[in-house]
Amino acid sequence: MKGDQPNEPDRLLDAVVQTKLGRKAFEYVRRYRASDNWIKQIFFMHCYIILAVPAMFLAIVLIAEKEVMSIFEFLLSKWMKAPHRTISEPPGSKLLLFVDFLFSPRTVEQTFKPLVADWQYEYFEALKQGRTSKASWVSMRYRCLFVWCIGLSKLFSLLKQLKSTSK
Repeated sequence: MKGDQPNEPDRLLDAVVQTKLGRKAFEYVRRYRASDNWIKQIFFMHCYIILAVPAMFLAIVLIAEKEVMSIFEFLLSKWMKAPHRTISEPPGSKLLLFVDFLFSPRTVEQTFKPLVADWQYEYFEALKQGRTSKASWVSMRYRCLFVWCIGLSKLFSLLKQLKSTSK
């Protein structure tokens, strides 16, 4: 088991070879070994050292980046597979606060609270069935209906005021 996994120096060497600088440095090592002239050998060894050190730093960065990415991918896959059990506000609750500010308590009780109750019932039924697209459709439909009811309530209150002033 442990013998199957590459050890750290092997991983570093593989990563160095994967970089362009590393390949060039190993080319100078090959030339160094093939040369029988000591001046060329010194030149090739200096070239190797000059190229190998930055290549090793690049390789370490590449290894660290791969490790971080694999950890990130692992966590992301776990998060994507985990059921989302976050608690959020039910749909329509913020709109209900908004109309509670604009309208009388009687109008909110008779007009808007039944609308929000139906909205939440349909929304949670769709979620219980696992139909998230239907749940988003229900939310969109009830938002439009909510705005329409706000407009109608204001229109009817305006008509009621006009009727009372005309008497």
